[in-house]
Amino acid sequence: MPRKRKQQPQGIQRYSRYFIAGTASAGLLLSIGCIAKGSSSPLNGSAYVQFGAISIPSLGVLAYAAMLLLAVLPIITKHQDIAGKTWLGMFIGSTAMTVLSGNRLYFMFSVM
Repeated sequence: MPRKRKQQPQGIQRYSRYFIAGTASAGLLLSIGCIAKGSSSPLNGSAYVQFGAISIPSLGVLAYAAMLLLAVLPIITKHQDIAGKTWLGMFIGSTAMTVLSGNRLYFMFSVM
């Protein structure tokens, strides 16, 4: 059985991890800025600023740091065998971040 040739990524696919890393870096810096500023939200003192026992900006720092790590790990280590696992991790992480952001927007616009 003949082997299939592995296609090289073209266009935006070649640099997609760099784009994701840049976006995660921007989100990480914004979340750190919110923590450094001391205001967790425009709605200070609200019960919706917390997610469990963790403040939303702290959760953002953890989430964006994880996305940044998953985006650059195959680039830094030069191991392409972990690329598929990190894509799955980024998909799961970004889906969770989207759901949580939608939840927070719902509370901000409808409940408050």
